[in-house]
Amino acid sequence: MEWLHRQVLHDLRCVALACGNSKDRLVGLITPPDRPEVEEILLSVLDDRHLDCPVGDMGDTVRKLLQIGAWQQFDDPDLATFSIAILLADVWNTGIGFGSPDQDWPDLSSFIMNISSARRAVLLRAYFELHQMGRYQADSFLNPRQFPTENADSIITTLCRLARNMSEDDLTIIAQADYGYDFEKHLATLRDVINQPDCRFPKDMCCYPTDVVELVGFAPEKAGFVGCTALLIINDIISSGHHDYMSFRWENEPDVYCSLPAPLREPILRGIRHLYETAIDRWGPYTFGTYKKRDKQAICIPYFDSGGTA
Repeated sequence: MEWLHRQVLHDLRCVALACGNSKDRLVGLITPPDRPEVEEILLSVLDDRHLDCPVGDMGDTVRKLLQIGAWQQFDDPDLATFSIAILLADVWNTGIGFGSPDQDWPDLSSFIMNISSARRAVLLRAYFELHQMGRYQADSFLNPRQFPTENADSIITTLCRLARNMSEDDLTIIAQADYGYDFEKHLATLRDVINQPDCRFPKDMCCYPTDVVELVGFAPEKAGFVGCTALLIINDIISSGHHDYMSFRWENEPDVYCSLPAPLREPILRGIRHLYETAIDRWGPYTFGTYKKRDKQAICIPYFDSGGTA
């Protein structure tokens, strides 16, 4: 399974888990004698990182129950979201999922477009990728990259704050990163970038200060690592991913980003998530054969749930 598909299934599971005690309410919709077995299956599905639902009579019973849950949009939005997330994963895993011909994107789109932006982004991406794989047909489809969890300005503003928290000593160390080569020029352009409203790299000086920022962005042990990472994410966003500074870094250092102190970790991870959600083409860590070699170590980008309806 390629990284992108694993990421989508990871996110669907996160959405299902974020829907509170929806599982218990779903179990309550079935006759009492079947509740223990249905609950056991749902617990195993939620425990599986790919939301894998078993095939068989009881698995089919759970699917039918989830289809009922998916239509509780007005009475119980969390239950509907919970059910849709698992059913979408089931299409991925078994090709079954939405078994009823009247339960498809046109019928559910109005509901999905009005849930919280984080949950909407995940469900849209799942539908879109299934459509790309030929597992789901629709006459017209919304592009998920147009509906990210957060808007770019919000992400950039927070990351600029991280970059501007770098001290003068940090800036000096960063400017010296290329063995001191062109130190003064790197330092001057780095200061200019920090003072830009959106911390944008200059277009007419492609190596300054980009070269030293990229070098420090590969060195978690160096002062300025977080600030440089923030700058790289910002400029990936500004360029709409054309530079793609971060996908290779996520492939090699995801544990570093995930283990940053909380005040630094969340803005960085939200920024990386924004890149994944809005990339013009598929955002591609673990490409060129590296994914199979590192399959067990591949890490999905964390999901941040805002809950409720938009």
